[in-house]
Amino acid sequence: MSHRWSATVAVGSMLLLAGCSGGDREDPAPGADPGGTPPPSVSAPAYTPFDEFPGDELLHTGIGEPLGVRLKPVDAMWTPELAGESAAAGQHFLAVYVATTGELADRGVKSARLTGVTLRITPASGTCGKGLRLKEGEIDCVTEAYPRSQLAEVADGEWRNFAWTNMSVMGSPLQRGETRIGVFGFSLPDTVDPTGFELCAPTEEHPVDTTAFPCVPVKALENSRS
Repeated sequence: MSHRWSATVAVGSMLLLAGCSGGDREDPAPGADPGGTPPPSVSAPAYTPFDEFPGDELLHTGIGEPLGVRLKPVDAMWTPELAGESAAAGQHFLAVYVATTGELADRGVKSARLTGVTLRITPASGTCGKGLRLKEGEIDCVTEAYPRSQLAEVADGEWRNFAWTNMSVMGSPLQRGETRIGVFGFSLPDTVDPTGFELCAPTEEHPVDTTAFPCVPVKALENSRS
């Protein structure tokens, strides 16, 4: 066999081996960058712990409840419907979303019933009336929450789209140290143009007298009632 023939056979064998090796190469996964860059990852939903939400908090203590519930307003918006309820004609709900956790970090709350929570408004015009009958030019500046939702584990920023249920009669469990989100609805006439809001809650010292409830500011609204 000549040297020329041997060289030809060797080159052919190398080409054959290269072709077989290339056939075993896997195609890139759908969506992957052929250059080897992995596809962008989808970030997991975030759940902010109670103490990391900004703003002031309230300690709600219901009548006969052995443990209170800490709550903090985290968002607010106008809406015609909330938790399966519709506001009356000529009114809208002010939905106030709150973060909640048990009074004590080392124990849970078997049934957190956030009853008696009120909204105090600052009217742009008129005065706050006293009693059940309002005089001309007066408005009711303290309104009790209805509806009141369940407390649920909701990711940050998702509470406006969450499937809330009216739980105005029942309570919700709070496990030890956990943070849950809820919403209160306050029905206000469309003719009232408030300049500020405060969320107020009963305490052990003042379980009924709404004028003595401690209050915290509610963030400024970003949407209109239209």
